[in-house]
Amino acid sequence: MNIIYQRASRVLTYTGPDSGSSIQALDFIQELGEHIRERGSERAASGFPSANDPRWTALHEFFQRPWPSRLWIVQEFLLSQSPPILLCGRREVSWNLILELVLLAHDGYFPFVVRHSDTDPASSLLWLGELRVAASDASTRKGMTLVELLRACRARHCVDTRDKTFAVLSLASDAEELQIRADYNVSTPELYTKVAATIIQNAQSLEILKSAGYRKPSDLPSWVPDWTTDRVTVPLDMNDFLFVKNAKKSTYMFSTGGKSEFSTTINADAYSEVLSFRGTIVDQLSCLTEVICAKTRTKDHSWMAWLQQTMEAFDTSKYGKEGAMEMAFWRIMCGGRTHDRQKFAEQFLRGLRRGIHLRRLCRTTGGFIGLVPSHAREGDEVCIVRGTRVPLLLRACGEFWLFIGECYIHGIMDGEALQFHGLQTQDVKVV
Repeated sequence: MNIIYQRASRVLTYTGPDSGSSIQALDFIQELGEHIRERGSERAASGFPSANDPRWTALHEFFQRPWPSRLWIVQEFLLSQSPPILLCGRREVSWNLILELVLLAHDGYFPFVVRHSDTDPASSLLWLGELRVAASDASTRKGMTLVELLRACRARHCVDTRDKTFAVLSLASDAEELQIRADYNVSTPELYTKVAATIIQNAQSLEILKSAGYRKPSDLPSWVPDWTTDRVTVPLDMNDFLFVKNAKKSTYMFSTGGKSEFSTTINADAYSEVLSFRGTIVDQLSCLTEVICAKTRTKDHSWMAWLQQTMEAFDTSKYGKEGAMEMAFWRIMCGGRTHDRQKFAEQFLRGLRRGIHLRRLCRTTGGFIGLVPSHAREGDEVCIVRGTRVPLLLRACGEFWLFIGECYIHGIMDGEALQFHGLQTQDVKVV
């Protein structure tokens, strides 16, 4: 299929059959497109129809179609030489025009046709546009690695869960290097474990762990990401403010394990299902809040009262001078995603919802406070590994460890724990 899409003069993406509202929506899309071409995107805003025009409802319904959530559609968008043409029934519409309209809606020109939510189907349209740009980044010409594609496509839908890997395997820039082949004779757990082990062994990096973590029940080792689960937390070291105009995006934000690359040998064995490396236990969880659903709390504003109560309960002298505790809490609430909550209010709110959502606030025996996964519990250990960007949360399991997830511990995110006295590096075996 790769060669077909790459050599095709045109690629048509089917969005579903036409209907009364879709016909009205497509006519309206063409009208808006002509209006934008004549006046430009920003100048055109003054001439858009009023919000009560019924054609906006038809456009909203068109944007809610589920086709962008299909996983296999990614090939059509990443491999075609020019942007695909969208086909609704027998009518064609320009993908570039659709993307421009969705961007205008999210920028506030006609916000009533989209919902500012990551689960809104219209957000999948933006996602496809961003994915196409990322995969053909002219500055690197490298495309996206398999783990980047797996993470980016995690919320897309497919019937066979093995296709979470196979649908994007041939698109990966490191596909030949990894030597993973589509094989429908293996089970989903076997496949996911083999893929994770191969990626870790090849890269000698624990970066894939940001997509993994202990979940119960599960047929997978705790260090292997379950790509069938789309309700997951946003990785802590990814500063990604979607839909915020002109937001500056940085890939990595922290250096808990120092600035150097990984200096420990990492061994991931798919057959024994054991991940081995050397790490240092630096702290232990002593107190936790309940699991936080920030998207609910930030909508009904109950989080303000909750935050004050939690801050008083978690107060610690670890951060010293006056005001430092409050600043620590604000940084923790958004996972360290912004330094100035007043100057970058919009980014902060999105950082708040993404950073803390489905996590817990914690206090450690060392007096630090931070963010930990929803499955964390008292007694779990904070571990750092040379070259890692964020701390790892581990749970003792006999002679082995369970990987609970990554965590944010305010005060050790820039390598400070490497200077702690009396700490010893040890062999860590994760199952």
